[in-house]
Amino acid sequence: MALALTLAPGTFVRTALTEQASGTLEVAAVEREVVSEPPDGVEVGGVWDIHGSGSGFGGFSALVWQDDRLHAFSDRGHVLAFDPPTARRSAYDIRPVRPHRTYPQGVWDVESAVTAPDGRLWLGFEYTHAIHRFPPRGEADGLRMLGDEVDWGSNVGLEGMVRLPDGRFLLFPELRQTAHILARDPIAGTPLTDFTVEWPVEDHGVTDAALLPDGRLLVLLRTVDYSLPPSFSVTLAIADIGSVAGGDTLSPEILVRLDDIVPRENYEGIAVRETADGRAEIWLISDDNFSAFQRTLVVQLFLDLDGEQEKAREGEPTRAFLHVFEE
Repeated sequence: MALALTLAPGTFVRTALTEQASGTLEVAAVEREVVSEPPDGVEVGGVWDIHGSGSGFGGFSALVWQDDRLHAFSDRGHVLAFDPPTARRSAYDIRPVRPHRTYPQGVWDVESAVTAPDGRLWLGFEYTHAIHRFPPRGEADGLRMLGDEVDWGSNVGLEGMVRLPDGRFLLFPELRQTAHILARDPIAGTPLTDFTVEWPVEDHGVTDAALLPDGRLLVLLRTVDYSLPPSFSVTLAIADIGSVAGGDTLSPEILVRLDDIVPRENYEGIAVRETADGRAEIWLISDDNFSAFQRTLVVQLFLDLDGEQEKAREGEPTRAFLHVFEE
């Protein structure tokens, strides 16, 4: 039982560490055993097993691009900033995240992250259901505790959070069909508005979410088999969120079952950027739960946006997406 609890993602409060480290990641390409070829428009760029020094490395549950580097946030309250494995030298540094000065000490499990074009950063914490806001440089300058506003259990955290170009935020808790909209910065105190999500696979929970360059939503959905060793099944879903509003129903579709194209692991972080040729470059990172049975894998995928948009035009009409930046 104790071992099962140790392996289970997000089943116990982890003690925050304060270790800092830097250097070059140990990167090993992972050979894929392909169950089936990726669907049209999806390409696997590579899969890598990465290692860094120190007890602060591992347990990564959220991923964003910032300052042209990938930033992975962990269950132990650390951030790993690193050059992707495709770089000539994958340098990294890892440091503790400093929560807002009024935040309770010792509960530093980061599960979601999102940035704004001006460099601001918002982090979602599990157990306390807190959102911290950080300026481009410096310590947290804002905090919102959602505990009294949501009916999530202590172990059902804010796993996915995205900021839309019009300034709204979408919040996706784990294993829930009710998601939430905030009309602007969460720290501003804007009330939550609910909408329903009809997930395309049963018994899967959100582990992270990100926006594509064309405004559509990508969501990582995962289920766990707690046998020994544990087994993970992860699906990448896609949705045209358009002008989603309170009371609406969002129905994402399966883009690809990751089990078919990359090694099975506990993928919990996703980050996206646009390539020079107009494709979406999608990066994933897995949470190893600090377990000997698991690895920290980094995956690079490419998505042909033109092809996906053509498929959308052949199906139901999609709603226009507003590309307007607040402030």
